[in-house]
Amino acid sequence: MFKKLISRRITIVGCCVALLVGAVSVASGQTIFGRVSGTVTDSNGAVLPNAQVTITNEATNFARIVNTDENGYYVVTNLQAGMSTVTDWLSI
Repeated sequence: MFKKLISRRITIVGCCVALLVGAVSVASGQTIFGRVSGTVTDSNGAVLPNAQVTITNEATNFARIVNTDENGYYVVTNLQAGMSTVTDWLSI
Protein backbone atom coordinates (compact mmCIF):
# COMPACT_ATOMS: atom_id res chain seq x y z
CA MET A 1 0.00 0.00 0.00
CA PHE A 2 1.23 3.48 -0.79
CA LYS A 3 0.91 6.38 1.59
CA LYS A 4 0.89 9.88 0.18
CA LEU A 5 3.49 11.90 2.07
CA ILE A 6 3.81 15.24 0.36
CA SER A 7 2.20 16.95 -2.60
CA ARG A 8 3.18 20.44 -3.56
CA ARG A 9 3.39 22.62 -6.58
CA ILE A 10 6.59 24.18 -7.70
CA THR A 11 7.63 26.29 -10.61
CA ILE A 12 10.64 25.10 -12.50
CA VAL A 13 12.57 28.05 -13.76
CA GLY A 14 14.86 26.92 -16.51
CA CYS A 15 15.00 30.39 -18.02
CA CYS A 16 17.48 31.51 -15.35
CA VAL A 17 19.87 28.82 -16.51
CA ALA A 18 19.40 29.98 -20.10
CA LEU A 19 20.19 33.57 -19.11
CA LEU A 20 23.36 32.53 -17.27
CA VAL A 21 24.56 30.42 -20.17
CA GLY A 22 23.80 33.23 -22.61
CA ALA A 23 25.67 35.75 -20.48
CA VAL A 24 28.82 33.62 -20.46
CA SER A 25 28.92 33.18 -24.21
CA VAL A 26 26.73 34.82 -26.81
CA ALA A 27 27.50 32.00 -29.27
CA SER A 28 26.30 29.24 -26.94
CA GLY A 29 22.77 27.86 -27.27
CA GLN A 30 20.01 28.58 -24.82
CA THR A 31 18.03 26.05 -22.86
CA ILE A 32 14.51 25.98 -21.47
CA PHE A 33 15.17 23.09 -19.12
CA GLY A 34 15.54 23.06 -15.35
CA ARG A 35 15.96 20.68 -12.45
CA VAL A 36 14.27 19.85 -9.17
CA SER A 37 16.00 18.37 -6.14
CA GLY A 38 15.18 17.91 -2.50
CA THR A 39 15.04 15.64 0.50
CA VAL A 40 11.96 13.66 1.48
CA THR A 41 11.31 13.52 5.22
CA ASP A 42 8.53 12.29 7.47
CA SER A 43 6.60 14.47 9.93
CA ASN A 44 9.37 13.98 12.54
CA GLY A 45 12.10 15.14 10.15
CA ALA A 46 13.61 11.68 9.55
CA VAL A 47 14.82 11.15 5.99
CA LEU A 48 12.95 8.60 3.88
CA PRO A 49 15.23 6.47 1.72
CA ASN A 50 13.73 4.74 -1.32
CA ALA A 51 10.67 7.00 -1.47
CA GLN A 52 9.20 7.39 -4.94
CA VAL A 53 9.10 10.97 -6.24
CA THR A 54 6.91 11.80 -9.24
CA ILE A 55 7.21 15.15 -11.01
CA THR A 56 4.39 15.83 -13.47
CA ASN A 57 4.35 18.71 -15.96
CA GLU A 58 0.84 20.17 -15.65
CA ALA A 59 0.69 21.39 -19.26
CA THR A 60 1.65 18.06 -20.86
CA ASN A 61 0.94 15.53 -18.06
CA PHE A 62 4.41 14.09 -18.74
CA ALA A 63 5.72 12.46 -15.56
CA ARG A 64 9.25 11.62 -14.41
CA ILE A 65 9.66 9.13 -11.56
CA VAL A 66 12.78 8.73 -9.40
CA ASN A 67 13.56 7.15 -6.02
CA THR A 68 15.34 8.87 -3.16
CA ASP A 69 18.80 7.66 -2.16
CA GLU A 70 19.81 6.37 1.28
CA ASN A 71 19.77 9.98 2.57
CA GLY A 72 16.27 10.72 1.25
CA TYR A 73 17.74 12.94 -1.50
CA TYR A 74 16.49 13.09 -5.10
CA VAL A 75 17.31 15.08 -8.21
CA VAL A 76 15.51 15.26 -11.55
CA THR A 77 17.17 17.10 -14.43
CA ASN A 78 16.20 18.17 -17.96
CA LEU A 79 12.66 19.22 -17.01
CA GLN A 80 10.78 21.58 -19.28
CA ALA A 81 10.13 24.97 -17.71
CA GLY A 82 6.60 25.40 -16.42
CA MET A 83 4.29 24.50 -13.56
CA SER A 84 4.82 20.99 -12.18
CA THR A 85 3.36 18.89 -9.40
CA VAL A 86 5.71 16.98 -7.11
CA THR A 87 4.30 13.94 -5.29
CA ASP A 88 6.25 11.72 -2.89
CA TRP A 89 5.23 8.16 -1.98
CA LEU A 90 6.66 5.55 0.35
CA SER A 91 5.68 1.91 0.28
CA ILE A 92 4.99 0.74 3.82
